[in-house]
Amino acid sequence: MFLNYLITAWRNLLKFRAVSAINILGLTLGLASAVLAIMYARHELTYENSHDKADRICRIYTKGNFGEVQQIPTTLGPEGEALKNMFPEIEAYTISRSMSTTVRAGENLFIEDDIIFSDSMAFGIFTIPFMEGNISHDPQTVVLSEKAAVRYFGEGSPVGKSISINCYGTKWDFLVTGVFEDFPSNTHLQGEFIIPFSFSKRFGFWKSDEYQSTSYNSYVLLRPGTDVKELNKKIAVSYKIPVEAVENISSFLMPLKEIHFKGTWQNNKGKLIVLLIGGLFVLITSCLNYINLTNILFSARAKETGIRKINGGNRKHIFSQFLVDTLLSTLISFNLAIILLKIVLPLFNAQMDTHISLNADGQAILLMIAIFMVTVLFSGMYPALRYSARRPVMLLRMETVSGSDRAYSRWILTTFQFILAVVFIQVMLVMDRQNSYLYREDVTGFNAENVL
Repeated sequence: MFLNYLITAWRNLLKFRAVSAINILGLTLGLASAVLAIMYARHELTYENSHDKADRICRIYTKGNFGEVQQIPTTLGPEGEALKNMFPEIEAYTISRSMSTTVRAGENLFIEDDIIFSDSMAFGIFTIPFMEGNISHDPQTVVLSEKAAVRYFGEGSPVGKSISINCYGTKWDFLVTGVFEDFPSNTHLQGEFIIPFSFSKRFGFWKSDEYQSTSYNSYVLLRPGTDVKELNKKIAVSYKIPVEAVENISSFLMPLKEIHFKGTWQNNKGKLIVLLIGGLFVLITSCLNYINLTNILFSARAKETGIRKINGGNRKHIFSQFLVDTLLSTLISFNLAIILLKIVLPLFNAQMDTHISLNADGQAILLMIAIFMVTVLFSGMYPALRYSARRPVMLLRMETVSGSDRAYSRWILTTFQFILAVVFIQVMLVMDRQNSYLYREDVTGFNAENVL
């Protein structure tokens, strides 16, 4: 029976080519938008999930009167160790600092933005899987990300080879002891070179054991069951930073999983909501368009449906036929949407600074199946329920079928589509004008020409 429904649905697609093309194109755009929005939402909501102990990791923030800024995500050098010694709720801490410089291996020379100097505790607190080799306690060693290893050494193993890094005007040769997997884009930890923090003692001006510079990234691992809010209250009362240059300076902990939405100056949650709403708007508009065109086509298929009922077809059979029609159109549209996403994703990733891909992991497959089924039901349920309930005599009398009730439903659906489209376009225009406004010179409040 299902095969018969499928053959009939295919014949109807070919019979009404123009309308079928419009339906499939609309559903393709809607599905692609919805899948992209949900994939981005999943990417954002799973921030830091790559770290096994993410629920117990906190970053140390420094707050105080820093001019226009009241808190910064960095610390003074001794803060992590001081908090670890004062509060038993802290199991371990790690400190790191980054620099940008040139790196050379043979003929390959690049400027690298994030060369991290970090102590070995970082590898116990964060989850950093190694592909080969491991860390070393020798100060003049380095571990590379997979991407950096390929960039400097090609497909061969870099372990045991030397790489030259320019540190404040002096070139140092570091022995490569390991290669770790690239950090995913949904963790705020990013870097391709990790050097033991002990090497930084050769930079006399860093002075990480003194309260001189807020250039350090400090993290703590809390003991299981620790309440971060209560610990922050204790820190505010008990821990005083011995710095007089900054008024009201103090420390507090921010849970690792809250940093992306609460610990940056970017409104990431706002971007997420806007993109989700936009994707759902497009999908809903596409589904309404499908329902509307199905209503229009019904007059051409009324006799077919009436003859089916006269020949023994009951409501369940007619309902199934309409639902299979929608299923076939949605299946074609879904495959086209996947192709469209493969084309669009590189541009999207470059624009949003992400690495979203269509990898077939379990959660991604379930999400796509859910989107597919919801689209089929939302697009096909109304036409299937409505027209399977028609009596054969009404189906065979075309003038009755073309009554006002069907026209009213078309007007309502079309009006609702236009409302969604107008709202969506207005939001896009407002966002574009706001973005243009922020780039205008007079917003800065001063003449920025020749100012460094």
